[in-house]
Formats: sequence, structure tokens, C-alpha cells
Amino acid sequence: MTPPSMNPSPLFNRLSLARSLTLLCALSCAALLLFEGGREARAEVKDGVMKRLAESDAVRHRKLMRDGRTDLGLFLGFSTGELYQRNIALGFEARSYMSDSFAIGAHAFYALNFDTSLAEQVKALRGDRVSDSSFAKLGLGAALEAVYVPAFGKASLLGAMVSRYDLNVSGGLGVVQVTGDGLDAFAPAPVIGLGARFFLSDELAVNLQLRDYIYSRAQSALPVNEDGDVSYVANKRWQNHLFLTATFSFFTGKPQTSR
Repeated sequence: MTPPSMNPSPLFNRLSLARSLTLLCALSCAALLLFEGGREARAEVKDGVMKRLAESDAVRHRKLMRDGRTDLGLFLGFSTGELYQRNIALGFEARSYMSDSFAIGAHAFYALNFDTSLAEQVKALRGDRVSDSSFAKLGLGAALEAVYVPAFGKASLLGAMVSRYDLNVSGGLGVVQVTGDGLDAFAPAPVIGLGARFFLSDELAVNLQLRDYIYSRAQSALPVNEDGDVSYVANKRWQNHLFLTATFSFFTGKPQTSR
């Protein structure tokens, strides 16, 4: 007998090929449907997220470091640009914040005075006619001021330390004591300031500030004629008096959280 042939029939080959093509088409259609459905779902999720971001604030539940708190601090200041007398101011300040951006406050200081190199040269050259009281000195000072915080945020130092900070501007009206040879008077002094504060913790902060006290005074009471007459009035004029200050302050209460 002749054994049956082992080769598949042409009909079998055509059926297998048709089944393979049908399965391939079904898998392709399923994959296409899944891809389209996933893309539509991703688009819906993205649209929903963008819509929620557009309808809400970008910063949510942030700490209100100033709102409703009182800032009590001690400051140390150094005068700049003085002609005859440089000053070191030791003072105290208090600020009460009505919101996270606005506050009212007051500060007071006492100034220590030191001769500049120019004053030392004048004394050396005219020691017979110049004394320590020949140069106007700054004594006590105090002011009431309003404070505005236009910017705030977080600062990172080399990725190791993160500190909250704010930029603050202030303005107000005060008085300063001017003393000298036969002179001891308080002068009105508008005050403006620009500062940058860094929080060491929720309660402790350092505020670096440039303050300008604007008041009328004479730099010196040097003799104005050969008879040795002394006068402050001749040289009296309004001037800017700049101080660089560093305030170490304590904030009462705990920071609130924005809604």
C-alpha cells in the first residue's frame, strides 16, 4: 500500500491563512480602540486639571507669617556718609500686622557718636578753636511708621536650607535729638525704609533694612569770624541721614494658614 501523503492540502492552507488574517485584524482593531479610548481619557483628565487650575489660586494653603501677629525686635544700626560724626544706633521696634501685607509700627533708638577722620584732622589743625561739642551729634530718636510687604516667598541656600523671606517698605514721621555747642533740640524727621526679612523659624526673623531720616541740621558750629563767635544757624539745612540696620525680632502667636 502506498502511505498517505504528509503534505497539507491546499484547502487547509487557505483556511489557516484566513484564520490568521482574521485574528490579526481583530487584534489590530482592539488595539486601535484601546489607544483611542486612552487618548480621549487622557485628554479629558488634562482638560479637567487645567480647568481646575484656572478656577483656583496657584498657591493654596500657604502660611501667613505676618497676618494677625506682632513683631517685637531689637536693632543695631550704622550711619553712612556722615561728614564729621558717625553714629551707631541701638534701638527697639514693634509692628502690629493687620494683614499679611500691612502693619503699623513704632521704633526708638539712642545713638552713640564717634569722630570721622575729617573731624580728627580738623581738631588736630585747629585744636585751639575746636572742641568735641563743635560738631553736631545725634542723640535720641523715635518714629511712627506704616509698613507694606509687596513680595514674599521661599529662598534656598545650596539646596540645604530653605527660609521664608519678604521684602518690606516703610514710611512715617519721627523726631530726632540734635546736640552740640549750645544746641539741644528735637527736629521733625520723616523716615522711609526698604528692607529684606528672613525667617529663621516661625517665630524668629532677621530684617536687614536701609533707613533714611530726613531732617534739618547743621554739620558743625565752627567759629565764623576771628572773634570766635559760634553759630549753627548759618549751615543749617535739610539733609538725608542713611542708616543700615539689622533687626532681630520675635513674632508673637502662630502663623495662620490661608484658605
